[in-house]
Amino acid sequence: MNYEAWIHEIKDFTLPRYSELPEIPLYLDQVLEYVNSKLMPIFRYEKYEITGSMINNYVKHKMMSAPIKKRYSRNHIAYIMTITILKQINSIPSISQGIKAVRSEFGSGDAYDIFIGFVEEGIRHILAQTYDNTSIYLGEEKIVSTLVPMKAACIAFAAKIVAEHALESLMEEKNNDQ
Repeated sequence: MNYEAWIHEIKDFTLPRYSELPEIPLYLDQVLEYVNSKLMPIFRYEKYEITGSMINNYVKHKMMSAPIKKRYSRNHIAYIMTITILKQINSIPSISQGIKAVRSEFGSGDAYDIFIGFVEEGIRHILAQTYDNTSIYLGEEKIVSTLVPMKAACIAFAAKIVAEHALESLMEEKNNDQ
């Protein structure tokens, strides 16, 4: 799929909300198929597909609870979707801390829905800042489309450092409160 077609597809992209995740617990192969199919429009490439080994590592590192009788609940799937997206830009310890902090404040379902809403909003914002904006300027000078990837990367970098510092500050506050 070329870039233009992907942009057209991703503009109206939505991820399933917590209430839309499978109610019936799934086996690992079903989870992999479900998660990869839902995230495929974002990632586009096989290198980002989640594997059984990845999920087993999330359990091993206590990022999420173990499946019950080899079946993964809606809660597990929400964790897997969240971790799969966040690990593209954050470290596993940061992801784990962030998930725990947000879930403790908002609960599982609301935390996941808020996260998914932010992902969708972020995609639309970046598209508005890059693709939809035919007049991208550097100071007073109009820039060409070859600079769009650089602008998107710079926005991503800025968002990443803000997120890291905000999480670090949040964790320090929680530690000081204890």
